[in-house]
Amino acid sequence: MVTAVGGGVVRDVLLNRVPIILHKEIYALPALLAAAIQVMGQRMEWWVTLTPWFAASVCLAVRLLALRYSWSLPPVWRKAPLQ
Repeated sequence: MVTAVGGGVVRDVLLNRVPIILHKEIYALPALLAAAIQVMGQRMEWWVTLTPWFAASVCLAVRLLALRYSWSLPPVWRKAPLQ
């Protein structure tokens, strides 16, 4: 997840754009999901050669579906500080 987000931020900074991770877009969630699948696969002793491919496929599918259907995560709202 750190590599995916970090690479995207570096790309956007080099292109002089606001990083995509700062927008309301599903970007890091698919990478986190793929990492969780990979860890779960290792713990459950799934087939070692297919687990990374399955995790990467899930990551790609979620990301492409999010782009196609304009999915977004809800914004994080902070409460106003007490005065």
